Amino acid sequence: MGKAGKKPSIVDANGNYIKWYKRNKEAVSKQRKKRYASDEKFREEKKKKSHYRYWTKVRDNKIIEPIDISKVTLKFDYSVTVVVNNLDDARYGELIVVPAMTIQGLAKLMGRSDQTIKLWERRGTIPKALWKMKSNRRLYSEDQVIAFLKCKHLLGIPTQNISVGEFVRSIHELLSAMPDGITVEKAYKVTVYGNCPQCMTIHNETVLNYKADFVRCPRCGTSLDGKVISRV
Repeated sequence: MGKAGKKPSIVDANGNYIKWYKRNKEAVSKQRKKRYASDEKFREEKKKKSHYRYWTKVRDNKIIEPIDISKVTLKFDYSVTVVVNNLDDARYGELIVVPAMTIQGLAKLMGRSDQTIKLWERRGTIPKALWKMKSNRRLYSEDQVIAFLKCKHLLGIPTQNISVGEFVRSIHELLSAMPDGITVEKAYKVTVYGNCPQCMTIHNETVLNYKADFVRCPRCGTSLDGKVISRV
């Protein structure tokens, strides 16, 4: 079909504009494609209109409620051994075995493909996985998976650039709070004094402890309840 005929300026009572478009649809489409390819200004205007329509008409802008983690069934087929290197963690220096999930499992929970999760990681959208299997599959600890699920609803907030969206800000914040890949167990500084009833070691020192009201003898592990005289 050749060039489209002269386009009516308005639609009359008989719907002439609609009839005209139906007759000339193929030619109009061809002309638009040609102009889109050669006219940069026209192309940018079309892109802006397309983006506007997507973010105001097509995209679902409903507010999505946070996920109730207690109602989500989490299945962990693997485990990782975590060396606690965080000085603020009461378990500093310990080896802890925690449940872990593959990137495929995480992607399924997030409603995305594992390729998308990998792309996010490669671009720095999310922090890199701390562990990998021999097969090179990424592993995420239980605490990390829960952090992702807590942020999942934020993916529903409209944004043209996910890297600066609310989801990314929140997931970075949550994961940075667990540098060893696990939730930090707060360490308390407690001062103990007196003799250990088991090994008779004399104590008058300040130590790090998981609970502020309970401490064990650093030498033999015997409970020193009642020996705590101050908390920092």
